[in-house]
Amino acid sequence: QTTARTTRISGRAQSLWLPLQRSSRCACQIRGVGACSSTKNQWLHTAMALPLDKLNKLLRTAALGVEVVQTATKGRGIVATRAHRAGAAVVPAGEPLAHSSKRAVNAFAGHGDFSAYERAWRKARGKLEDNDGRRHPLLVAQIASRVAHEPEASPYVLAVAALCSAKMSGPTPAPWREDCAAVKRALGDDDSRYAFLTDEWYAGVASRIHLNSLRADAEGDTVALYALPSFLNHHWEPNLLVDYGDDDVVFRAARPVKEGDELTIDYIHGLPQEERSAYLMENYGFDEASEIDS
Repeated sequence: QTTARTTRISGRAQSLWLPLQRSSRCACQIRGVGACSSTKNQWLHTAMALPLDKLNKLLRTAALGVEVVQTATKGRGIVATRAHRAGAAVVPAGEPLAHSSKRAVNAFAGHGDFSAYERAWRKARGKLEDNDGRRHPLLVAQIASRVAHEPEASPYVLAVAALCSAKMSGPTPAPWREDCAAVKRALGDDDSRYAFLTDEWYAGVASRIHLNSLRADAEGDTVALYALPSFLNHHWEPNLLVDYGDDDVVFRAARPVKEGDELTIDYIHGLPQEERSAYLMENYGFDEASEIDS
């Protein structure tokens, strides 16, 4: 487990600045599967390679001094387009695409019926919390209720679709089929707006949550799915650390960052090397030991 430490960053006293721990993230990277538009019945069945120029425009990376790029060996990642001093805020998490707290998410709002989404989400959340309150079905229900009230290729839809997803073969795992049925009941089985919510659609969303969700507070009480931070790759000596503030999550430079440097985080801070290697291989599909030795 990561141990919290306090420091003063940008004048904020007693701010928690911790090495990042992720729920999980895939070793596979997004591969091309066609254009940027899709139907709600398809957009989360497979990985979706939103062209980099469109992705960077969507995520507004230019104003931050960063850019999502295709790396040589790790698929997509984020590089600095200008220098950043140590301690500087480099990658703000921004508004979450999904959040395990009770609040509605308003990332990329303004392209659908947000009020209808809020009502649908509150209704579904109450039913799922009465069931067992597990986080991932709640997050999938939150995304599904938002998607149902968005245009086919809204910025929100594209942002979630562009995230790294798992390559799955065969039928959807039984636990996910059961969770999908529970989410459909919570949202309304007879509501035609959720016709897209098939087992395959659920699996596509759930895989994105499993592979990209982050702790959203220093205590680990909440998790969230963010757009831009999901493209940060792993390094055993990362140049970014996470600052859990009062109302936001910000990735700050652990040391001076030069223009052109890839921005990285440590997925599993705190484990000894032999355990790190096994954990990374099992959960992410790569072994950092070979990179350390090279």
